[in-house]
Amino acid sequence: MDILWDLGSATVADVHARLQDRPIAYTTVLSTLTILERKAYVRHTMRGKANVYKPRVERDAARRTVVENVLATFFEGSPRALMLNLLESERLNPDEERRLRSLLEDTSRRKRLADAGYDRSQEFTWAASAEAHLASYRRAAEQTAADVSAV
Repeated sequence: MDILWDLGSATVADVHARLQDRPIAYTTVLSTLTILERKAYVRHTMRGKANVYKPRVERDAARRTVVENVLATFFEGSPRALMLNLLESERLNPDEERRLRSLLEDTSRRKRLADAGYDRSQEFTWAASAEAHLASYRRAAEQTAADVSAV
């Protein structure tokens, strides 16, 4: 899908050529695109004798779907369990670790303030920051899911 999103449209041969660093057969690419079409992720038109495939879903929508499926299948629908699993299985660089610690401390502080009657309407900046960080971990989960499905 990344290849189709990057190119906008591609034939089986185009996709296969982009995967030259991986030992994937042409027929495997064809089968995968056929399955993606059956599941309504892509559609094709004819260009001469070749099928030209185009994505039918946006990248972000597909990511959300994959993350929701991973959550439902492996984490009983719990984003918290997914986050804990990611944190336990992934080595963070010092900047990422500081950022996470800061977010956790911020969350704890805000909870204490909320419990004391603090006006939560002031939390837009923190929420946007946390959402961006969660999106980063969602992408990591989606890539892991894509790697697993590619095998």
